[in-house]
Amino acid sequence: MKIIGIVMLCFSFLFVSCSKDSDDSNSNPLAPGIGGNQENSSVRFEVSHLESSQMEGVIEFYCKPSANVKISKVDVSVLQFTDVLDGDNQTVYQANQWYLLGGYEGVEAGQVWTFRFTGLLAENNSNFTVTSTYTVND
Repeated sequence: MKIIGIVMLCFSFLFVSCSKDSDDSNSNPLAPGIGGNQENSSVRFEVSHLESSQMEGVIEFYCKPSANVKISKVDVSVLQFTDVLDGDNQTVYQANQWYLLGGYEGVEAGQVWTFRFTGLLAENNSNFTVTSTYTVND
């Protein structure tokens, strides 16, 4: 699996926001796949994916925190592949907003991806670590 450099500006965690203005899941193309199996924490992360509109054969993963957070890193893994997305631990990512994590080639339906988010809650700077598993569907 090869990481796509252009999409990986998320190494500096310059997320692209995909705002969700309503709770109607039919109006949001990210809504169909939501990650689960999260550790007990005061924040949760939903994970979803879309085919890249910019790069053929690339699947982009997105996350949505349930609270305002600062990210220090996200450990990504699937099968024998691992990646670390570094954050700055300063930028505040708003609750209930979608943010681009990164794009990957070779993503297939049925794969189970693991995203381990590490950072601080923005409201009180308390540490969190949350693991979301996400099964890629068609």
